[in-house]
Amino acid sequence: MKQLKFLTGMLCLLVGLSLSSCLDNSSSTIRNGSVIAKVNSTMYGGTFFSQINGVPIYPTAESVASWESRNDVELSSFNGQIAMVYFQWDSSVTDVNVDDKEITDVDFINMILLDAPAEIVEQKGVSVNDSVANGAIIGLEHDYGGSVGKDEPYFFDATSIVLPVEYYVGNSNNAAVREHTVRLLYYPEEQEQGGILKLHLRHNTNGDEIDGSATSFEYAQNGLLGFYYKAFDLRDILTRYRQESGGTGGSVNRIQIEYEQNSYTWTLDDERTSVENYLLEPQSIQD
Repeated sequence: MKQLKFLTGMLCLLVGLSLSSCLDNSSSTIRNGSVIAKVNSTMYGGTFFSQINGVPIYPTAESVASWESRNDVELSSFNGQIAMVYFQWDSSVTDVNVDDKEITDVDFINMILLDAPAEIVEQKGVSVNDSVANGAIIGLEHDYGGSVGKDEPYFFDATSIVLPVEYYVGNSNNAAVREHTVRLLYYPEEQEQGGILKLHLRHNTNGDEIDGSATSFEYAQNGLLGFYYKAFDLRDILTRYRQESGGTGGSVNRIQIEYEQNSYTWTLDDERTSVENYLLEPQSIQD
């Protein structure tokens, strides 16, 4: 199998189709593609991927069956989840362009799931699903400078958002490093009538021990995208928000994300740790 070219963590590339030639043979007709997409299962048993621009990617049935056999799981079981998807095709047989209205007959190679928990907490500090943060977050934006652009939170579709969450992790040379947990919580008891939708981003280190200055962003650059990119399904939260805020099913055009920020350490009791808010707008969300 040809080697995949990992991207360098640039969200400006990941939200759109990225194409590359095979690394080990510049004259090869084998091409690779990668994109953040949502898994969609059809009523007829097929599975495809939808991009943020709505363009579907239809993998070959043979490649899906091969992946399912290798991983001992059905691709359709991930219906509705967002992932970084890798696929491949032979350019002498089929043609794929970034401006295609649909992409067909490509081989599905693998995917990295990005979904993270988005939960409703009925009683703050009491409910069992109330996640207590024990680690600070560096930030929700990463500026590359110049004309490259920056990573920043965005709406994937009407009810899903993707956050690039940067935080400190154990040194990348430490084989025992653990993947941290990042959750997005909604407290109905805080909701004001007609008020903005306020969510709390919680970071838990899961027992990881910091022994360097590695960050989740650097892990993403090395292909471990799940450390950095977090996708949240807000359907249940949006339904509850409208009940609490007195809405009748209209749109939510602003989301406030509160988190504990520190650019220097993940320690919460550090004097430099502060509570910050990120305002995600202006795109509205519709049911």
